[in-house]
Amino acid sequence: MKISLPRQPDLLGVPEITEKLRKETKVEHLYFVKDNLAFVWFKGYKDYVSPPKEQMLRMQNALVLHNHIQGTSFSFEDIQSIVQHNAQELRIISQTRTYIVKRPVEGWGFTFDNQKDYRQFQEAFTEANTYMDKLIEAKVLLESEKKDFTNHFTWRIFFSKFGISYNYYGL
Repeated sequence: MKISLPRQPDLLGVPEITEKLRKETKVEHLYFVKDNLAFVWFKGYKDYVSPPKEQMLRMQNALVLHNHIQGTSFSFEDIQSIVQHNAQELRIISQTRTYIVKRPVEGWGFTFDNQKDYRQFQEAFTEANTYMDKLIEAKVLLESEKKDFTNHFTWRIFFSKFGISYNYYGL
């Protein structure tokens, strides 16, 4: 996996960065924001962005803005990173959707290094996947939509177990 080197961002606020990410269709980007201004930016590749580990420390208490050009919700790695580095909030932005998860005041309350927490994630995935299969069988959901909706509902189920705010907005 190639490493994404840090870049100096333009002096953009959250609305401008969000609009920029929404229009991006070729590669993933990652911005760390404090006081409504981006202080570091990483330009990635088609399916991922991978900052150097020492740069990830800068994520602490930051708002993290990241795009998924495929339109999906958080990846497992996205959530693992924000929890490990104690980010304040993560927003995944696509052309048609925004997914938001916010750290509770008392902290994230889980870590995937904890087997019990990881097992709860696996159970949430199984529950979401089973539900999507039932929707496909009932002809409410297309097979081509299953992956995205399973991903979304997995996080919805998982975060609810920890009382974590998770929101989804479509355009």
